[in-house]
Amino acid sequence: MVLLVRDPRDVAVSQFFQWRYRMRPAKKYLNDYPPHGAAISLYEFVLHRDAGLPRIVEYYNGWVESLERRADMLLVRYEEMRADPARELGRILAFTGTPAAPEELREAVEFASYENMKRLEAQGFFRRAGSRVRPADEGNPESYKVRRAKVGGWRDYFDDEQCRTISALMADLHPTFGYRP
Repeated sequence: MVLLVRDPRDVAVSQFFQWRYRMRPAKKYLNDYPPHGAAISLYEFVLHRDAGLPRIVEYYNGWVESLERRADMLLVRYEEMRADPARELGRILAFTGTPAAPEELREAVEFASYENMKRLEAQGFFRRAGSRVRPADEGNPESYKVRRAKVGGWRDYFDDEQCRTISALMADLHPTFGYRP
């Protein structure tokens, strides 16, 4: 099993945009998120016990025992994938016993690059996948599935005091993940 994680603060911000622009009302209800059309700010969403950072930290922490005791699990960090996608994909393929020639690895990394995914989404390449990989509103860049892919981009949405409050919630995250403040 490969467990891909991302800084929970980036996940919470991304989840807000998923909730606001892309998620169907029934799924919001099933996930115990704020109801469809709720007047909730990004900051309130990130702090929300059932939808935001506290829930993500709890979810990650639920994996710690398995990660520590099972040799058949690999932890992969999104930030490392962005920094060196070929190395990380190679590590995943080696872990899963999936052979790949260097050219295949290069082509996979090139195809899955942020720039290519953004271009393909804008061109409607994924139209047969339904609404999952297309913008909810082509005029709103925050409504795209492939949005920013920025490591640490969560900070762009908050002032310094809000960033400190959000980061304080990371104190409960197990150090295994490497995202503690």
